[in-house]
Amino acid sequence: MTIKVGPAGGYNANKGWDDGSIGKVKQIFITYDDDYGVKSIQTVLEFPGGSVLMDKHGGQGRNFRTISLAENESIILVRGYYLTFYGGGLIKSLSIRTTLREYGPYGCDVVRGDDIYQFNFEVEADKLAGFYGSSDHFSLHAIGIYMHTEATITLEEMKKQGHAIDKMMVRPSVPRLTYLEA
Repeated sequence: MTIKVGPAGGYNANKGWDDGSIGKVKQIFITYDDDYGVKSIQTVLEFPGGSVLMDKHGGQGRNFRTISLAENESIILVRGYYLTFYGGGLIKSLSIRTTLREYGPYGCDVVRGDDIYQFNFEVEADKLAGFYGSSDHFSLHAIGIYMHTEATITLEEMKKQGHAIDKMMVRPSVPRLTYLEA
């Protein structure tokens, strides 16, 4: 099963895109401007039987970079900075770390301030399954990832299949407090 992590940035569902989680990321194409930030992202996903070039998300940049992953290389960290403004946002800087090296940062130099935020999406090797986010024809506004999990079924699916879920099986994520009377 996969889960969505993020997105970071100024996500706008009307401008949203979703490459899904159909395979393994093999290549990433990034355009950016040194004074503006990340303009676009595009990926090649490998799946059993072939590979597919996904749509380009964003606009044209003055700089273009290709990240081509080796057969034994996988993404373990996607990080960067985004700027927020009037409910929107822009990805200002993007870095990709793999099991072999770090790529980037791509975009502009960032000075953290009131409207600049950092994001870090860290995953185990071979767990990143794809990207999603939002963009327009000028730039990349938000980015998130799909991550493979060890789960084979969700709790909700178990309930739909008629499994009785013992309340003792499901432990809350917040510890319970026990009060003792004096």
